[in-house]
Amino acid sequence: MEGLTEGRIVHYVLEDGPNAGHDRAAMIVKVWNRETGCCNLLVFLDGTNDGHKIEYQAGGTIAPLLWKTSRLYSAEEGARGTWHWPERETIEASA
Repeated sequence: MEGLTEGRIVHYVLEDGPNAGHDRAAMIVKVWNRETGCCNLLVFLDGTNDGHKIEYQAGGTIAPLLWKTSRLYSAEEGARGTWHWPERETIEASA
């Protein structure tokens, strides 16, 4: 799979919680299989809005993150528990 490498930002489709089916940004941490797109992801949550437990660190900082292992690529948007490349938005020039 072209461009699949550690450190890239992708979109992960949440599996559960109040925002199940919605995309969240995720970083590829480890690529297991370039043909299937199988990789480990660190998913960035929207604080407590996504319904997941938030771990509080020393100093009062929060870590709204999910660790997802062995997740597959899906070109089908909305396939829960999978990742896909971020959609490219086109900006129309104003007249």
